[in-house]
Amino acid sequence: TVNAMTVTSLTVDNCIVAANQAGTASYLAAIESTLTILQYPAVTPSISAGEFHSMAIKSDGSLWAWGGNKFGQLGDGTTTDSWVPKQIGSGYKSIAATGWDTSTAHNIALKADGSLWAWGSNGYGQLGDGTTTSSAVPTLIDVGYSAIAVGFNHTVALKSDGSLWAWGANSDGQLGDGTTTTTLLTNHVGFEYTGLAAGS
Repeated sequence: TVNAMTVTSLTVDNCIVAANQAGTASYLAAIESTLTILQYPAVTPSISAGEFHSMAIKSDGSLWAWGGNKFGQLGDGTTTDSWVPKQIGSGYKSIAATGWDTSTAHNIALKADGSLWAWGSNGYGQLGDGTTTSSAVPTLIDVGYSAIAVGFNHTVALKSDGSLWAWGANSDGQLGDGTTTTTLLTNHVGFEYTGLAAGS
């Protein structure tokens, strides 16, 4: 669907297609006037975006990022914006991005080996590294994971043994640990789960 908000991407004929600020009046006209073909050779298995940045994983496992980088959310070691996709790393399986401001613009990524990586803003401990210090490069958090999701300022992840883990902001009990206490480290909250999702 193309609307007044930014459309991060679509896949057409095995290419990533990005659109910005398309109107709803004429879908075809919007597509014609605003789509940019980024010429990737294969459909990406995972793509996600925050308000000002986008992340994508190619079929070869390479991770690419572009857009705003004020808080290091691109993961390239800088805070410089990028108008084109730039490679951040390799060996990735899935990516989850979120964020609107300095305290929430972060990413969680899962590599094919089950290792969990995080970077970007960390004002609520949502990276899970035990600090509230932001990171401009992917940081290894833990291993043994199979699925990930991010909320506005918290993170949830599923391990391959079915255990559920959550960390970050918890003012509304969104971590599910029976408290409203912010947690800066991966926090075990349950067993026997098969899927997960997080809201903003």
